[in-house]
Amino acid sequence: YLHPQAQRFFHRILVDLVDSDQCQVIYSTHSPIFADMTRFESIRLLHKSAGEATSASWVHKDTDLSYLDNQLRRQKLNQYMDPSTSEALFARKVLLVEGHGDYLAAKLVADRLKIDLDAEGLSVVSCGGKNAIPFFARTCAALGIPALVMHDEDLYPDTGQPLAGWQLEENAKAPAQNAEILSAASGSENVFLLKPSLEGELGIGRAASDKPLKVIDALSSMKLEQMPVGLVAAVRALTGVEETVNSRG
Repeated sequence: YLHPQAQRFFHRILVDLVDSDQCQVIYSTHSPIFADMTRFESIRLLHKSAGEATSASWVHKDTDLSYLDNQLRRQKLNQYMDPSTSEALFARKVLLVEGHGDYLAAKLVADRLKIDLDAEGLSVVSCGGKNAIPFFARTCAALGIPALVMHDEDLYPDTGQPLAGWQLEENAKAPAQNAEILSAASGSENVFLLKPSLEGELGIGRAASDKPLKVIDALSSMKLEQMPVGLVAAVRALTGVEETVNSRG
């Protein structure tokens, strides 16, 4: 019954009590503000299916705890993470994407497929950047949340024309980034690539302003079969609508 500002304030009070070793705090919630994924070691996810006893899942393996703690510190996620990303904890299945433009694009495709994501308990979650995806993918895997990933491949082939400096930089760092996402997502069957990027497939320049708006404008004028293959395949996999083209990496 608290508005978002009060939720954030109250959650901060509870966290401060715990971090100062004043007491232990246990609460149940359906609010992503209170279910902070950056405090993954404290989350207990409860499951209840008809006719079955309630079960719980949590991040308990030392390898998962060490990996997530390292990712949290490397990416400084607890400093800028949007609380809405914790919506993944309440989803029946989730599609993890890089940013807001990818989020809007996936939602648009779901609408074209006439799938109500909320009604089906499905979520598209923007991770706030490609480097943050492994953290969320590994957290979902550790908690038993079915998760798919859609991201830019960021590899630019030699077409006979000199590559720009930023393209050379992307080519240098992308293989390691892509491999880390693939590992965190538990295999290629869960990963969908946009080659070389969503904007690139839609003809939107790297330096363009208002990219999310331009992404939606471009997709709105396309038929489903004209849209980037990786985008459509990722949403089909999330929603359970039969895939016609395989675009997994």
